[in-house]
Formats: sequence, C-alpha cells, structure tokens
Amino acid sequence: MKRVNRNIKFFLASDVFFYSSYDLISVFLTVLITTSITNGSLDAVGIVLGYALILRAFSELAFSKMLQNLSSKNKIRFISLGNVLYGVTLICMGFASSLFTIYIFQTILALIDASTYPLKWALFSKILDKGNEEFEWSLEDIGATTAAAIFAVIGGFVSQIYGLSVTFSMIGATFVICGFIFHFIKIREHKRSLK
Repeated sequence: MKRVNRNIKFFLASDVFFYSSYDLISVFLTVLITTSITNGSLDAVGIVLGYALILRAFSELAFSKMLQNLSSKNKIRFISLGNVLYGVTLICMGFASSLFTIYIFQTILALIDASTYPLKWALFSKILDKGNEEFEWSLEDIGATTAAAIFAVIGGFVSQIYGLSVTFSMIGATFVICGFIFHFIKIREHKRSLK
C-alpha cells in the first residue's frame, strides 16, 4: 500500500468537516421550520427541500459547463470560497424567522452545491494516486461517514442544550473550516506542448 499524498490528506480533512455537517442540514432544517418559522409545517419542509434539490439538479450541468475551463488553482479557490459562503449562509439561516427567508437561503445553498460539487470531484480524481485509488476512495468514505455519525450526536446535544441558532452556527463554522482547509490543495498545471 502506498502512502497517501499531501493533496489527498488535505482533501480528506476538508471532507471530514464538510460531511460532518452536510448530512445534518435537512434534519435541523426540519426542526427549524416546524418550531421557529411562522406558518412552518412538515409539508413546508418537504416543499423547501424539494425546491432546493430541483434547483440544484437543473443548475449543476450549466455550472459544470461554465466552470470546466478554470485552472485547477482557480477551481480550488472557487470551491474554498463556496464552502466559506455556504457556512456563512447556514449561520444566517439559524436566525431565520420566515419561510421566505428560508427559501432565499436554500436558493443560495443549492446554487453553491450545483457549482462546486462537479469541480470538487473532478479535482479529487486528478489527485488520486495511481494504483491506490480504491484505498483513497475508501478513506474518503470512511472519514466522511464517521464524521457525520459523530457530529450527528454532537449536533443533537448542542441543539437540545443551546438551541437551533447555536446549532446552525456550529454547522456553518464547520463549512468555513472546510473551505480554509481545501485551499491548501496544490495541483501543478500541465502545459500542453504545441506540435
């Protein structure tokens, strides 16, 4: 088994913070909408989440076409900034009091997802070590799944003790950290030789 390269380590560290919170958003959004939002209900949760997923699905292909020619360095910057903005948006969402505001925040989150997700996985495929791909994919999955499990427990306790605003602030902070860590990935651009 080969050693894991520096870029994979930063990618995995960033992903641990990303998935520690990403899988929890819809759970805590459900609680936020049903307990803190005027006229919030379970059917409103389903509509909001469905809206965000459809917006993301229809935007992702367009974003991937628009952004595919960015250099690897600019893709890394774009993803890093996107994760930081994602975190700030989640922090703000924790203080929302109307369904309209939730829709605005969900729109921002869906568009960030749609624009960064294809870039992120394209970069991951570039930094994988040849002959070690299965192991590195497994590391990514194990790290993300374990982090999500641990953070689910922590998020539940924090929400119960301190409330939803603090929980969303904690979730948002993990995305900000994720964005900063992702920025340390360095990929050398290969210049094409002219023939």
